[in-house]
Amino acid sequence: MIYARIEKVAWEDDVLIIPKEGLKALLLEFKQVRKEEELKTAAKLALDQIQAQAYHTEILQYPYVKEVIACGIAFSGKSVVAAYATYDLAGKQSGNVILTNRYSAQEA
Repeated sequence: MIYARIEKVAWEDDVLIIPKEGLKALLLEFKQVRKEEELKTAAKLALDQIQAQAYHTEILQYPYVKEVIACGIAFSGKSVVAAYATYDLAGKQSGNVILTNRYSAQEA
């Protein structure tokens, strides 16, 4: 069973998905920007916010979850960029930060 907590503050959303035993949790932070040129920066900032706010500590009540995939997703209109990394529950990054290329509906 997957649990989700959704918190909405103005134009920003946070989603926490708690998995079944033995899987990684997923933390999503969404940012909306006005200009496409701001997408990469906003995606990185969203990922940084997940780490700075220690959102992963909420997962500690689920002792079977050992790792979290944190993903900052920024969008502008129909274009989107994501930055993501894997963290252990001590909040230490256990993988490289990966930044995706811009994707838009026009490219589909």
